[in-house]
Amino acid sequence: MRCKQLAIIFGSSLVIVGSSLMSVHGQSGKIQCKSWQGRIEAGKPLNLSGATGKTPEEIYHGISCLLDLKGHSEESSLSGATRPDVSQRFGTTSVEVAALYYISYLFYEEWGHANAPFLRDKKGRLNSPEAVDEAYCAYESWFTKVKKVGLDEARKQELDPLTGSSVKWY
Repeated sequence: MRCKQLAIIFGSSLVIVGSSLMSVHGQSGKIQCKSWQGRIEAGKPLNLSGATGKTPEEIYHGISCLLDLKGHSEESSLSGATRPDVSQRFGTTSVEVAALYYISYLFYEEWGHANAPFLRDKKGRLNSPEAVDEAYCAYESWFTKVKKVGLDEARKQELDPLTGSSVKWY
């Protein structure tokens, strides 16, 4: 599944923006993205700082940086159940799925917003390529809405990133 492409006209040039949100960061923005993205890299301890005490602009920047991890199917530092009441064992999830999970953490300010950091498709498969693609499309659309209404209002409205998709968190 592919997200719709967006055509933007700049002067006399037509630019096609692909299915992923594009980050337009300067050099310092790339460094800041490394900080956000490094929170879920394999071999590093999971960094949960970030949801509370951040401004909406910082949260938006973090979400944008994490959305840039689409396509990174290597292992992340995130594994296992996220709540103590889940007894099923889980291996490590991919960087791209961990990024989406972390985005939801930034939004909900609650680490255990799902049982585990794995996406489940309508057939019950975990982290299938189709589920990950659909989830990224849903998160990108959701992020556009959040920026439009504002973070506080989006939280009040309980705008869920996966609403309308066939993908659910485990």
